[in-house]
Amino acid sequence: MLVPPFADELYDDESLYSRVMYVIAHEVAHVTAAAAWRAAQMAALLSGYPSSTHVEAVADLTAVNAVMLTGKANRSALCAHVSQLWCAKRPDTGIMSWLIALSPGSHPAPNERGDLMCSFLEKHF
Repeated sequence: MLVPPFADELYDDESLYSRVMYVIAHEVAHVTAAAAWRAAQMAALLSGYPSSTHVEAVADLTAVNAVMLTGKANRSALCAHVSQLWCAKRPDTGIMSWLIALSPGSHPAPNERGDLMCSFLEKHF
């Protein structure tokens, strides 16, 4: 994991905390998937996410929250770093667009994933 785009010898501390700590915190946050979530609060928190992605969404939001609480990155920097991790070119035309809309997977879509985390950061930090 300690290779680009997550880490590199040229990355500064803010970038390393934002990227590496985000991934570690995201994976640790998966233990909440077995917890009894309060449905109303979770629905409000995850309003931009398809319900099929809620387990990943909780891990994403827990992770960016954890990074913010370290004080090692500010909101805009963390938003940029996680967005770069999830930046992807997707074929959103024709049948692929229809299939993606019809059956969202267990993970938020690339690009949208970063956008949703940035929206969370803007609202809560």
